[in-house]
Amino acid sequence: MKPLKLCVRQAEARTEGQNVLRPRVDLVHKFKPAAAKRFSQPKQQPQPSRANPGKKCGNCGKAPLDKKEACPARSAICHSCNKKGHYSSVCRSGKVRAIQVEEEEADNFLGSVQDLGQVDAWTAELHVDGYPSTFKLDTGAAVSVVGEDYADGRDLQPSDKILRGPGKTPLHVLGVFQACLKYKNRKIREALYIIQGQQHCLLNGSACARLGLVARLHSLTSGKADFIK
Repeated sequence: MKPLKLCVRQAEARTEGQNVLRPRVDLVHKFKPAAAKRFSQPKQQPQPSRANPGKKCGNCGKAPLDKKEACPARSAICHSCNKKGHYSSVCRSGKVRAIQVEEEEADNFLGSVQDLGQVDAWTAELHVDGYPSTFKLDTGAAVSVVGEDYADGRDLQPSDKILRGPGKTPLHVLGVFQACLKYKNRKIREALYIIQGQQHCLLNGSACARLGLVARLHSLTSGKADFIK
């Protein structure tokens, strides 16, 4: 009987031990920290491509516009290659002018454009597209100008410049056209600006030099330029 009682007691002891350990195990499982949730990083949305703020239009040299039709140089005549659609400052023809001309909104002063009553005015007889014309030579002028009688029957382009006369008075430019100018045995292509109310023709310094009319580019008022005979 003793061995039987001993076995019964041992079994009861094991049962009590399991009952004591179980709450502890349950307690451990109960307070076991939950696994940290993983949060996926939000996908970055592709940013819309933006135009390079430093990029400039290849026709006018300014910031590109949304539409090509809005470019201010779309109707301009290049003074380097005589082609339409861009300014000479961005011309890619490889021809470099000795005198650079500022385009579009830059003011161009024509000191002698309406002061043509001088007795000692320097003049030359040229042919404009085959027709004889008398031009005053002004090496200080920014462009060459003619009167509105030259507008008849010509394909005029809008002016890409703001022209001003004496006293910074703005001049009414009707348009510009490319003409063949001839002096003796020399011929050049020159942009002629038609000014409303202009009675005499004016030839700028660049055209004078190309036609061989003056040896040095000086303003007429200096009286120091030498004629080439």
